[in-house]
Amino acid sequence: MNFNQGVAESPPVRTLAKRQAVVAAAAQVFLEHGYDSASMDAIAQVAGVSKQTVYNHFPNKETLFAEVAEAQCRRFLELFAATEMAGDDPRSVLLTIGHAMVQTVLAPQSLRLYRIMVAVAPQFAGLGRAFFDMAPRKAVRRLSAYLERETGNGRLAARDPDRAAEHFFGMLTYNIHFRALFGMLEGEDAPERIARRVLDAVDAFLLAYGPRD
Repeated sequence: MNFNQGVAESPPVRTLAKRQAVVAAAAQVFLEHGYDSASMDAIAQVAGVSKQTVYNHFPNKETLFAEVAEAQCRRFLELFAATEMAGDDPRSVLLTIGHAMVQTVLAPQSLRLYRIMVAVAPQFAGLGRAFFDMAPRKAVRRLSAYLERETGNGRLAARDPDRAAEHFFGMLTYNIHFRALFGMLEGEDAPERIARRVLDAVDAFLLAYGPRD
C-alpha cells in the first residue's frame, strides 16, 4: 500500500510551498495532540491557510496523517543512506549506522509518531502495514544489501543477510526502545551510554558475522 494511495493529483494552481506548509503544520498538530484529537481546523490555523485549502490537497485526515508519517520515514531513510557508506571498514560503517539508528529511534518526534501509529493501526490496518514497509522493512533491506555486498568482498560472513540485519537492529534497540516509549530511559539516552550500547552491539555482531579464517 502506498501512503498516498487515493490522493488526487494537485492541479498547477496548488503550490508546492502551500502543500508543504500544510504537511508541516499537520506534523506539529498530530505529534502534539495525537491522531484523534487533531482536527483539520487546527491544522489549517497552524498552516495559515483556509480549511478548504487543506482539503484541496488532502481529502481526509487519514490521508494527511499518512503524508506526515511518510515524510518522517523519508527523513530517517535519508539519514540512513548518508551514513551507509561512511567508511570502507565494516566496523566503522556499522558504528555510524548504529548511532544514527539509536538516536533516531529515541528522538522525541520519533517516539510520538510511533505511539500514534500503534494507536491508529487497529483502525487503519493498511496504514500500519504501509508504515512498517516504509521504515523498518526498508531499513532492514538496505542494511541487508550492504551486508551481502561485504560478505561477497570477504569482509563479513553473513550467509543470511536479512536475518543478520534484523539481529543488528534488534541488538541496538531492544529494551531501550520500550523503555523510551514508557518514559523510563533513566539517563540511557546520554551520549556516552548510547555510544557504549552501539559499541557493544557492533562488537557482538562482528563476533557472529565477522569474516571466517
